[in-house]
This record gives sequence, structure tokens and C-alpha cells, in this order.
Amino acid sequence: MSINLNVPIVMSLEENEIDDHLPSIKFNYSVDVTQFTHTLRFSGEIWVNCHNFDGFLKELRTFKDVATLHDMNSNFLLELSKTRNGIKFIWKVYREGITRDILTATYETIISDDVFIQIKDVFMNYPKWW
Repeated sequence: MSINLNVPIVMSLEENEIDDHLPSIKFNYSVDVTQFTHTLRFSGEIWVNCHNFDGFLKELRTFKDVATLHDMNSNFLLELSKTRNGIKFIWKVYREGITRDILTATYETIISDDVFIQIKDVFMNYPKWW
């Protein structure tokens, strides 16, 4: 089962493993960001606590101020928030390697209500097993 966004960035979260003991999902994910002639491609894996996933869905459904999805290590962040200029979409990744090397990437943009609805629908349609 997977979650696939096509706007404002191309993102795929492919379910890889589940843990019933600590209800959580391991996703392999990939992100493609294109800005004019520049492209960023990133892939990795994350564990998302099912409680956090449910909270994100609730925040998307009610969308009062912010909806945040993050992994269990706080290395991956997807956030949508209301601002005076519209709805801000933020994707961030932070990864520290075993030799203490650090990789970071961030993408931020203002999205329309229509794009927000597309993102919301993609996540709401994910078939939860818990």
C-alpha cells in the first residue's frame, strides 16, 4: 500500500513493514522536487507511529492551524500550516550518519486550497490496518 503525491512535489510513501507491538509503519519513501532547471531527488526509509499518523489525519480533517506528520526519529517532517499568505507546505529531512556527517533538505511553498484538498484526500484514502 502506498501514498503518492504529485503536487506540489512528487512524493511516494510505500508501506514496507508493520510493527504490531508498537503500532507503527515502516515506509520506503522518495521525493522529487523540481524548481526550474534544478531537481532534488531523495529517498530513504522512516518509521511512523500509528498514533502520530492518526493525529495527522485528524489535523488534516479539521485543519484549524497546522497538520504535522513526522517519523519516530524526527528525521522526516511533512507540515501544512495556515498563514496570512495561504497554506504553507513544508517537507524537511534531516539525517545524521554514523560518522556524524549530516544531510538536510527542505522544501517550502504556498499551495492553493485545491492542492491542499488533493493532499488531504491522498492521506485520508490510505487504508489503515490498525
